[in-house]
Amino acid sequence: MLKNKNTIIGALLIAVLFLWATNLSEKQSKALKEEAAKAEIAEKKQQKADKANKGAHALATPELIAAPVVLPTNPPVPAVVVAGKDSAGATAPAVAVVAPRKIVVETDNFWVTLDNKGAVIRSIVPKVLKNHEGKFPELIQNPDSGALSLKLDAVDFDLQYFSIDSTIPDTLRIQNPQTLSFVWTNGLGQSVVREFGFTKDGNAIHQVNRIKGFQPKLYTLQWKGGMRETDSIPSGFSLAGAASYFFSEVVLNNGYNVERNTLTEETWFNREEGKAKWVGLRRKYIACVINWNGESEAAIGAQPIKLQAPDPGTYALTVSDNLLSDTIAYDFIVLPLVHSKIVAMGQSYEKIMFSGWEWLGADKWFVALAGYILAMLNFFFSLIPNYGVAIILLTLAVKFITFPLTIKQLRTTREMQRHKPAIDEINLRNRANPAKKQAELMEYYKKNNVNPFGAVFGCLPMFLQMPVFISLFVVLGRAVELRYAPFVGWITDLSSPDVILAAVKIPVIFPQGLTILPFLMTATTYFQTKQTITDPNQKMMIYLMPGMMFLFSSVMPSGLILYWIVSNLFSIVQFMIMNRTPLTLVMPAHPHMQNKARKNSKS
Repeated sequence: MLKNKNTIIGALLIAVLFLWATNLSEKQSKALKEEAAKAEIAEKKQQKADKANKGAHALATPELIAAPVVLPTNPPVPAVVVAGKDSAGATAPAVAVVAPRKIVVETDNFWVTLDNKGAVIRSIVPKVLKNHEGKFPELIQNPDSGALSLKLDAVDFDLQYFSIDSTIPDTLRIQNPQTLSFVWTNGLGQSVVREFGFTKDGNAIHQVNRIKGFQPKLYTLQWKGGMRETDSIPSGFSLAGAASYFFSEVVLNNGYNVERNTLTEETWFNREEGKAKWVGLRRKYIACVINWNGESEAAIGAQPIKLQAPDPGTYALTVSDNLLSDTIAYDFIVLPLVHSKIVAMGQSYEKIMFSGWEWLGADKWFVALAGYILAMLNFFFSLIPNYGVAIILLTLAVKFITFPLTIKQLRTTREMQRHKPAIDEINLRNRANPAKKQAELMEYYKKNNVNPFGAVFGCLPMFLQMPVFISLFVVLGRAVELRYAPFVGWITDLSSPDVILAAVKIPVIFPQGLTILPFLMTATTYFQTKQTITDPNQKMMIYLMPGMMFLFSSVMPSGLILYWIVSNLFSIVQFMIMNRTPLTLVMPAHPHMQNKARKNSKS
């Protein structure tokens, strides 16, 4: 009972500390709130007017403060001279329209195609994630729509041609930091300059927009083309199955956490309030983000783009905010999701890969735990360069680390099983008298030194292990290191099912073809479940659990199934060692209950 008292006292102390901390923080924040109240009231009207404009590009057209920008009536074409008119209707000097032109910029990390029509990005090809043919993937889902088009108030520059220095070649290899300037002008002293800055080994495109001769109230950036999946999604996948392993998300750093959103309808973030450090789109192994290198109050909109199943689709991204100066600057960053590299950037990009519930603090500790698990996987790979072997060693390492908790759990469970016949007899004999039953149980517990809460506390080690195993499961499903990584024999890609006969396809069960590992996982799950479930009333679970795992594993990456098989085998051997001696039951006094207890122990 001492352990129970200590547990209760510890819980009370935690509760008191929590209440004290809450009360203290409330007192500290009260003064700050009172000081800010007057300023907040004074700014409220102005903020309301300003924020009404955020994201309002599709609803209203704010007036320009200076002379309105004049665009040609029709999109310009080569060899055509267009004359603009000023606000008084006078004809402005003729402006020669430049010819269409695309420039391919190559760095150590990607190829980017810039189009002077709108001065937008038409293509991004990262120098990672080669397919089986040795080709690199295209990231823009719809190159015709592209990324980073610009709109100022009601004026859309998407169809306008920008001039660029004719001495710049159509294919440019970056050796030193270089900026490409795309210039639009109408001959009335109004111009827009869109600059794209590159470095030789950087992942970012530094984008600056400079406005001259007029002052819009609102700017809007649009990434209309969405983001393409870099890997081929097998046709046998269901849409739900594909969404589980081929992520397509809107990712957003709201200043205190990173949101990962899967949307089914147009959704706006920070339209009324809130700030963001960066926003972007994510696919399974790569992401692209717009980073303001600070905090922005921009409204962020995402519109789902539906694609042919099983691809879960992508999103058209819109960023809109009040324009307080003549310059709009940000970085557009291509992020292959290699954990060690994105952690080093110090922007919380690792939370694009791993995330957790904020109310549990899992957005911090679980993200860190998953990072440690992945680091262990790569460490074992550095010792033996085979990720299949690394998964086996990692699984065994985690099992040994949690071994003391598992032993405690098994011993507690075994002790409760030993006393179960006697406890069942007391419950049955006193079922009509709860008070007497409780008294006899407490006397029995005291006499036999049995913790009545042993069954509950016996589950505690299992719950403590769950975050470790969940993080291991998550890591193996998302680590780019496993992509195309072979193990042995027929297992040539640990990131996909181990298909041996693609011709044998069964909907739901084997949508891509016949595999072997799910059978091995089902068999080991059956034996492991049969060992642990001794209650006759739960015998159905012995068959139900393996059956469910078999269905789930049909589309699982083989690396995940390998982990599950090794984990099951370890648990089976561990249980056999712990239970190598027969369980000595504490038999009840009544003969009928004795026979029932013996029958249950044999079954």
